[in-house]
Amino acid sequence: MTEIKQLMETIDKLTLHEGRYWEKQGEHEKEAQELMKLVEPSGPSKTLRGELMRAVSKIYYDYYNNGFGNTWEGPATLLMKHVHFDSKIERMFYEHGGGITGEGFDELIEAMMSSVVEEIYEMDDSPNTVDMWKVSYDSRRFQDDEYDETDDWSADDYDDAEEEDNYDDFKSLARGR
Repeated sequence: MTEIKQLMETIDKLTLHEGRYWEKQGEHEKEAQELMKLVEPSGPSKTLRGELMRAVSKIYYDYYNNGFGNTWEGPATLLMKHVHFDSKIERMFYEHGGGITGEGFDELIEAMMSSVVEEIYEMDDSPNTVDMWKVSYDSRRFQDDEYDETDDWSADDYDDAEEEDNYDDFKSLARGR
């Protein structure tokens, strides 16, 4: 029985999410939670530290929730102006900030979060004067997901009658009929 228990403990230690901020177990979790209190429920934060935390949280969330499917050039640029990053993290910003999806960056994304938390935790609380979405950046440095009109759906791909039938079925189910 003890061998099985040891094996289970080893497996627990090797799980993908151990030590991740996503699981509220990040390297500087206590400090990160404290800094998250500076982030407003919506819109820019009142302090620079809050806005930097808002920016890193956006990128972090986009990785784990969308595989970097959204654009965040402004938030990445804001972070790079105020936090010192390893060149691999900066390369990740430039390669994926334009919405190019990717995976396998767990270590880098955790290192990014730890770097930001560690550095801004020690910063003085100064008033914020920027919105992470309005930060100017050099778009040539960020790779973007090249738009191809052939990727668009056309009116021929959409069946109004089928959509109406599906909606009627949904309404019936919602009413319990």
